Amino acid sequence: MYKHPKGSFLRLTTLNYATWKGNIHDILCAILSWNIVDRTESIPPLAAPRTTPAERSAAKLRRTNYIQCREDAATVIYNVCSVSVRIYNDDIDDPEDMGLTLGEYCNMASSAVGRQPLYQQFMSMRPVPGAPIGNYFSLLLEIQNQIVGSSEAISYVAL
Repeated sequence: MYKHPKGSFLRLTTLNYATWKGNIHDILCAILSWNIVDRTESIPPLAAPRTTPAERSAAKLRRTNYIQCREDAATVIYNVCSVSVRIYNDDIDDPEDMGLTLGEYCNMASSAVGRQPLYQQFMSMRPVPGAPIGNYFSLLLEIQNQIVGSSEAISYVAL
C-alpha cells in the first residue's frame, strides 16, 4: 500500500495498471504535477535580459516551482510502484517517460497477447477462504475494466 498525504492506494503491479493509472492521476493533480507529467505545462523560461529585478525574481520562482513539482512527480511515480515494477524506471528521471515506460510494461490490456492471460485469470479466480468477499469482487472488476471494449471483454453477467 502506498500512503501519501493526498491519498493512499495499492502499489503498481503488472495486474492493476488500469486502477493505478487513475489513482496516480489523482495524486499528481493533488500535488500540482499532472500538467508537467502530461507535458501540457513546460518549464518556464528564464527572465529576459532587460527585465526588472522583481520580474527576474518572479521568473526564477516560477522555474524553481516547476522543477520541484517535476521532481515530486518523478518521486511519487517511482515510489508507487511495487519492487518488481520499479526496475523499469530505475534509470529514468523524466516523469512522463516513467509513465510511458510503465504503460508499456504493465498495461497488459493494450495487446491481445496481454488480454488473454487476464481473461484466463478472471475465469479461474476464486474467493480466498477467510478473506473479505469485497477483495475478490475488486479483483474481478479490476480485470474486467482492463479488457473492456476488446474481443476478450467480460460481461457483467459473468461477474
